[in-house]
Amino acid sequence: MLIARGLGPEGRGVFAVASAVSGIIVQIANLGLHSANTYYVARTDGRAVGALSGNAILLSLISIPVCIVIWVGFHYLGDNAPLKGVILVLALSAVPIALLYMQLQNIILGLQEVKPINTVELIVSLSGLMMMAVIVVEGIAEVTLIYAVTIVTQIIGVCALMIWVFRHGNTRFSISIDLLGRSLSYGFKAYISTIFSFLVFRVDTLMVSHFRGDRETGQYAIAMSLINMMYILPTVAATLVFAKMCGMHDIRERILLGVRYGAAVSAIMVLAAMLAMPLSEWIVTFLFGVDFVAAAKAFVCLLPGLLAMSGEIIVRKALTSDGYHKGVLWNWGIGFLVNLFLNWILIPSYGISGAAMASSSAIALVALLNLVLLYREWKMADA
Repeated sequence: MLIARGLGPEGRGVFAVASAVSGIIVQIANLGLHSANTYYVARTDGRAVGALSGNAILLSLISIPVCIVIWVGFHYLGDNAPLKGVILVLALSAVPIALLYMQLQNIILGLQEVKPINTVELIVSLSGLMMMAVIVVEGIAEVTLIYAVTIVTQIIGVCALMIWVFRHGNTRFSISIDLLGRSLSYGFKAYISTIFSFLVFRVDTLMVSHFRGDRETGQYAIAMSLINMMYILPTVAATLVFAKMCGMHDIRERILLGVRYGAAVSAIMVLAAMLAMPLSEWIVTFLFGVDFVAAAKAFVCLLPGLLAMSGEIIVRKALTSDGYHKGVLWNWGIGFLVNLFLNWILIPSYGISGAAMASSSAIALVALLNLVLLYREWKMADA
């Protein structure tokens, strides 16, 4: 909200593109190890925490030269690059920090410890809010400064998580090549489908920027931020249930647990969507100002995708809690291609509403395919 009011639609659009570029690199560079961290911590009853933490630090350090190569590539593209100058440097600088933050979070989640993560998230959010409030009140809001604040807050979060992991059972950080190899084996399949699922949303931002410019990109970013806020509940529920599922050995028990969680979360999200839909314009105007009112229509168009994703994420956890399922990978690959095709057709004519409709359609298709996959797994378990 502060970012939107401080930067306006154009500035918010540049911020959204920087976040999208950084986020896509993080998703590509993590190699699926974040999922493997939760899996192996749960499977080893926490004995692998030290080695997984050390491997996470190693991955973060390796990403630094990769980001330098990417900067050279963007510099070579010149005016055709989606970002350039200081904001590009900041977006790439955020990658190693975000990678380590993600890895440490998933290690702690594997221990089924939610309180430290919530505490750190609260510290990060409050510190960022205070710094951004000062910037906006002082009238010095500018894209690079606000993006730098987000990097500083993530550094605070990383330090807090590392302290917690270090103190947990007197953990000693180490590097295990053997565990890294096993983690990569498990994580690679998760890596591919996670990239596809992530790009279903992030590619929209880049394509809106390409076809419609910074102003509409900023408005679309607001619609996406509202969806992301509503998606917190399904994400938290799926993360918690995944750690439990990894400790179960009966596939039918895992599926039943997933169905119960999925049904409960879906019911709550349907009620939330029914409340949000008629109030969408008022919510956007009240929180972000009249310059962003166009985001309300895109937000409504994204709600069906949110509902589909809320159930799909828990179904996906049930399918992947005993090793990664190739069917999930293929389904998300199909969803990504469908989304890309629909975006190419709809964005030039319908703008951000077209991007929202493309995402919702692709996610609904993936949810249906994964539900069919879960039913087949149940029938095979009964056979």
